[in-house]
Amino acid sequence: MILYVDTFISETPLSPNVALEKLLKDVQNSAYTYRKQSKIDILRYSLVSYASIKWDKVIFRIDGENRKKLSALKSFINELFPSSDIKFERSDTGVKFTNNLTQLNVDNKNPWIFFSPNNDHPFIGKDPKIFTELIADAEVAEDKYNLPVSILYSHFTESINSIKKTNYLYGYTGEFGEILEESSSTFTVKFKQLSLLSLQIYRANFLIDAMKRAGNSRVVRTECLGQYLPYNQESIVIIPKNELCRHYDGYLHTYSVVDDYVKASYCPPLLIPDGFFEKKMKIKYGYDKYYKGYLNVNPNAQHYIFENIRGTDIAVNKSDFPFFWLDRIESLDTNPYFQKISQDNQSLIRNVENPWRTYSRLHVFYIISCRRLYYFFRLNRMKVLLVKSAGFIIRLIKNLRKLC
Repeated sequence: MILYVDTFISETPLSPNVALEKLLKDVQNSAYTYRKQSKIDILRYSLVSYASIKWDKVIFRIDGENRKKLSALKSFINELFPSSDIKFERSDTGVKFTNNLTQLNVDNKNPWIFFSPNNDHPFIGKDPKIFTELIADAEVAEDKYNLPVSILYSHFTESINSIKKTNYLYGYTGEFGEILEESSSTFTVKFKQLSLLSLQIYRANFLIDAMKRAGNSRVVRTECLGQYLPYNQESIVIIPKNELCRHYDGYLHTYSVVDDYVKASYCPPLLIPDGFFEKKMKIKYGYDKYYKGYLNVNPNAQHYIFENIRGTDIAVNKSDFPFFWLDRIESLDTNPYFQKISQDNQSLIRNVENPWRTYSRLHVFYIISCRRLYYFFRLNRMKVLLVKSAGFIIRLIKNLRKLC
């Protein structure tokens, strides 16, 4: 697997959303540990996390507003990835991406590409070997179904709660998946469209072909490619059962998609612990009391520090610490009287996996029905709507009778 980071660093939001920015600032201004960090440091934090994964090759294409600060990154990156290919320029057309991606496939072996046009989705998993399992499941799916296959490595809470018909988010993107298989680590899900989410692991040949079709047109993410590809082609996505990477700002962006969005209290933004870059992290684990000057970690906590002064910084079990933290912890003080409560009562941990679990089947069915109608209208499929609406309404009435 090859790491390919091609991104632009800016302290100014490229797509400003006033309401979303306020939600994030409320968290950042409420607790020191969650304070705003520079985009450069967030990138550095992400790169350290990626260094814990075994790569066959590493390539960076990074541009940004502050060229001086960017150039200072070179020694930092070289220390993490000694043989990496670094250039401080960003791909912004299909041709530029094609040229870079072709370098990664010079032997025509069609490797898997960890494609990252983002700079703020660190790997927070506890075992980097998970990627071996993901790729194995992806290759099984390739051989069995003969369809384009990709692996989703971020947006865990959204993806895991959108692939079953009883999930609150089922079809919220307009794509209604079908689970074909399930392994100990993944779901293999078929969609009726190409999956073009940028935060995925793709085959090199798929990316190269897609970028060639875009030519000199502007492309900065795979989402830009829909107009150049046969979008209605079926594809398969491997959905991990455990969270691999998380957007540094958490899931507050769901505010723009669903009414019952993922609040910070359900799945918090990430943070950079004091002393992380110096390998001098100090952790207090399992204490109800909050200690300033330490990263406070308590899986039993009921609140985060940004919502309650008696809360904790992070709620995670010690065995689930992000792998890339482990060699950066200078001291770990565990409360000698700490007793972990049952997993069912670890509400903060459970919320990350499924913040929508309390919704009734009737509510979920209603939401799914409304979304289906919305996407029919949005795509102007009026003929399809007229043909299907009669049968749809009949099935809706029958299902509502069963649920009531």
